[in-house]
Amino acid sequence: MFEAFDAVLLARMQFAFTVSFHFIFPSFSIGLASFLMVLEAQWLRTGKGVYANLYRYWLKIFAVAFGMGVVSGIVMSYQFGTNWSVFSDKAGPIIGPLMAYEVLTAFFLEAGFLGVMLFGINKVGKNLHFTATCAVAVGTFISSFWILSANSWMQTPVGYEIAATQSVATIRPSGVIAKPAGDCIQLLAEMIQNEETSVPRATRQVARKCSPGPTRFQPNSMTPRNEASRKKAVSTS
Repeated sequence: MFEAFDAVLLARMQFAFTVSFHFIFPSFSIGLASFLMVLEAQWLRTGKGVYANLYRYWLKIFAVAFGMGVVSGIVMSYQFGTNWSVFSDKAGPIIGPLMAYEVLTAFFLEAGFLGVMLFGINKVGKNLHFTATCAVAVGTFISSFWILSANSWMQTPVGYEIAATQSVATIRPSGVIAKPAGDCIQLLAEMIQNEETSVPRATRQVARKCSPGPTRFQPNSMTPRNEASRKKAVSTS
């Protein structure tokens, strides 16, 4: 019965469960942080207590969602090494920095100002507290940017070369982050602007054109197996 459950399938099942559980909380907190920013802005603009009550209510839910996202995210990051150790070893020079940028530029920003949001509403000025709320909201967007950049590179990897050790080395950091998503967005905008087709149809066409091919991961269509064969042929000759 369990003969079909090999190590790869079990790793996929475990990682799929972790990602599915983790995804709920960041996506919820990204939208909720902006909602809290709007609520506090309305409270400062109008002075109505209803906005302050809504803010305090949703702030508690945001804190729980943020904490659950951090805990489940730590488990997921560890599974990159335990479940996909070969991928982490080969693509670590690109995936690792993107994850580190997310922590340094976004997570620290959110975590630092979240304390002001939670415990400083009656201890700091209103403007300073609103600034903390805006910082947390901006941090969530920065976090999503780096995570989506890493996911985009895994789907359509560009801006890299394969070293002699078969590991990935970054050669164009801007290409890793901005391409091919930037080219696809530009192509979609041009198609809509030129009124070549409807927006849904243009989106489907661009998605097909931007989808990765079977050998997209290897530069010059050279897979590791072909590279190994070439080295073997050279050594025997």
